[in-house]
Amino acid sequence: MIAITATALFTPLDRIEQPLLLVEDGIIADVTSRARREVPKHCRAVDFGDGILAPGFIDIHIHGGGGHDVMEAGADALPPVERLLAAHGVSSYFPTTVTAPMDATLSALARLADAIEAADRNQQGFDRSGNLRARPLGIHLEGPFISHSRRGVHPPENLLTPSVAAFHRFWQAARGHIRVLTIAPELPGAVEVIAEASARGVCVSLGHSDADLNAARAGFAAGARHATHTFNAMRPLDHRDP
Repeated sequence: MIAITATALFTPLDRIEQPLLLVEDGIIADVTSRARREVPKHCRAVDFGDGILAPGFIDIHIHGGGGHDVMEAGADALPPVERLLAAHGVSSYFPTTVTAPMDATLSALARLADAIEAADRNQQGFDRSGNLRARPLGIHLEGPFISHSRRGVHPPENLLTPSVAAFHRFWQAARGHIRVLTIAPELPGAVEVIAEASARGVCVSLGHSDADLNAARAGFAAGARHATHTFNAMRPLDHRDP
């Protein structure tokens, strides 16, 4: 067992002064204070002094960092991204795709699935060299089912009309590791894709969209429950009469 101490600890709801955090076999066994419980005997003590303990951030939308893109081929792409994230308090993340040719997207999804499964086997958060790294939890598929008029940097020649068949190709390549899907609900076929993805447990997010109110409502009714970079790359609000 590991006993971790510091000057304070933040949970989502509380601040604990002089905390005592007990970790056993990589799992948090207890979160308390030294005023309530003594440090158990025969455990490894790690004291962060005046430091503050807090849960790691989860980045659900990141395309890369440290000079690399998560869609790059090769084994050298993700480690710099993961080390950079860990250095800034991010303990886990969803590598996020960008619209690309179908074959390139399928290949990237397969590589990202490999990385997620490798991280599942090694849950310590360190690589073989002892470097702290953020852990990929799932894939955020941003594009190609997005609006031409609100596409941002996504290349227009690779955008696709939403279809359940195309989504199934992405799903199979990712081996079920797609956790977030950004889609424009006003596109033909989008509602069917939203329903299919939601049924598979994907968090469907409306974004890169020129949807009006009715299209957005139809997307949420079909199962969407999130919005991608709200008010950015979507139809703006205004004060005109209906």
